[in-house]
Amino acid sequence: MLGVRSEQALGFTVSVATVSRYLQRKEPDHRQRQQSRTFLRNHRGAIGAMNFFVVPTARFSLLYVWFVIDHRRRRVPGFNVTAHPTSLWTI
Repeated sequence: MLGVRSEQALGFTVSVATVSRYLQRKEPDHRQRQQSRTFLRNHRGAIGAMNFFVVPTARFSLLYVWFVIDHRRRRVPGFNVTAHPTSLWTI
């Protein structure tokens, strides 16, 4: 918006990098910074996560695990385990 306004008024464009160079830098207020626990509590209805990981067995083979976690209800709605992952299994 700044570039458009200056182009109409003065006939040249000003980049965001140039403007940010001359603006005052404001130090962040760490007291008002949201902690990760607060963030998760405030947004848990919209957050879901999934993960892949490997589990070594007692016989030195590997099991591949995929799971999804629903942060709102604190439950795992889906998971799968296989010893031989394929691209179809991953999808």
